[in-house]
Amino acid sequence: MVKDYKREIKELKYEMEDLLLQLQEQVQLQKQLQLQLQLQKQLQLQLQNQDQDQNQAQAQNDTDTISNVGNPSQNQNVNVTVTADGKSADQVGKLVDFDYDTRFSLNPLAPSTPLGNETTVAEVNLDNVAAGNQVLLNGLFHVDNDAKAFRTLRVRIYRNTIAPANVIYDANFMEIDGENRDDQNQPIPVLHVDEPTTDLNNVTYILTAQATNDVLLRGPITLTASEIRD
Repeated sequence: MVKDYKREIKELKYEMEDLLLQLQEQVQLQKQLQLQLQLQKQLQLQLQNQDQDQNQAQAQNDTDTISNVGNPSQNQNVNVTVTADGKSADQVGKLVDFDYDTRFSLNPLAPSTPLGNETTVAEVNLDNVAAGNQVLLNGLFHVDNDAKAFRTLRVRIYRNTIAPANVIYDANFMEIDGENRDDQNQPIPVLHVDEPTTDLNNVTYILTAQATNDVLLRGPITLTASEIRD
C-alpha cells in the first residue's frame, strides 16, 4: 500500500511539472503575440503619420501656388530640419515598402502538409531595399502534431533562395505537444528584423518549417515584410 501511495505521488508530481511547463509555454506565447500586436500598432501609426504628412504637404503646396499667382518674383522660404546624418526629418522612420502573403485565412484545417521535409510556408518580396534600412518580418502559422509524443519544429527564414548561406533566422527545437495535449493548430509566431548592409534589389524572404511527417502545417498563415527607412 505504501508503494502505491509513493507511485501515485510520483505520478502527480510528473503531472504538476507537465502542467507547469504548459503554463510557461502559454505565457511565453502570449508575450510574443502581445509584442506582435504592439509592432503592428506602431506600423499603423507610422502609416497614419505618413498620410498626414503627405496631406499637409499637398495642402501647403496648393496654398503657396494660389498665393503666388500674379507675383512670380515673390521669394518663398522653406524651413527643413536636418538631422546629424544629413537627412531631413521627414525622411526618418518612414515605411518605404510593404508586402504580405496570407493563406487559408478561413480554413484552419488546410493545407495539412506533412513537414517531414523542409517546406515553404510563405514568402514575400520587396522591390528595392536600401542599405541601412530595416526590414521587419512578422509571421504566424499553425501546426498539428498527430504523434502521441511531442515533436520538435524548426523554423527558418531565407533571403532570396533556400540555401544554408542565405539563412537569416533559425529557430530550432521548438517543442510541439503530443496528440490530445493542446497540439491541435498550435500557433507558431515568427518575428525578425533584417538589417542589410548593401542595397538589395528584388529581394525575397522565404519562411520554412520542418519537423516530422507526424507534424502537419495548418492555417491561417500570414507573413508580412515592412521596409523602414532608418
